[in-house]
Amino acid sequence: MASGKCTCSRRSKVLLLLSVFFIPVLTGPVVRPPYLMRYAEASGTTLESLLAEGDVILRYGNGFWSPLCRDVSSREKRFSHAGIVVRDERGFGVVHASGGEFTGSGAVSCEPLGSFLASSTDFSVYRIDRAKVSGKKIAGNAAALIGRPFDRAFDLDDGGRRMYCTELVRHAVNTAAGFAVIGTTSVHGTPLVAPDDCYAHALFRKVADGATFPGTGG
Repeated sequence: MASGKCTCSRRSKVLLLLSVFFIPVLTGPVVRPPYLMRYAEASGTTLESLLAEGDVILRYGNGFWSPLCRDVSSREKRFSHAGIVVRDERGFGVVHASGGEFTGSGAVSCEPLGSFLASSTDFSVYRIDRAKVSGKKIAGNAAALIGRPFDRAFDLDDGGRRMYCTELVRHAVNTAAGFAVIGTTSVHGTPLVAPDDCYAHALFRKVADGATFPGTGG
């Protein structure tokens, strides 16, 4: 830096800008978010009653990097993290890829819904047209990635050996659909999957929204 000459590659510049892009932070005990309890009490409708396997869930967290992650989006700068809704005998969970805020070390995991939203201040859930794409296939594709290392390089050309959160969503949805439902956003010439890429396609509709709960659909 003393010479004033930058020798970084284009991808390195992007990584320097994003640092630990899409890495969430959970703070405090895992509890049901208070605003969800208030909405449920006021409306008689719980978030769980609106969900289905394969839904795309996005949140805005309270982590140090959340504002930077959010601002990668070009259409709606609202969310910083994303995952896929799954369900088993214990209830709803979210498959997502995350890493430590400062180390970047992590993996794809399945987290209970309440835990996933515990540190969030906003969220939305989107559902693809089920007449065209199977939600169960989306959920299965996401679950098959559990244990895959977190992609600290944010490299879409590594054959899926590692995953970051929105890359996981893109892979699960596009593989189920058989065509590119979720695209990418160019950041300094490097393609990345931004949060708003995960629901931009006309096949998606919003089914729940943290700002206007219980949302616009069932």
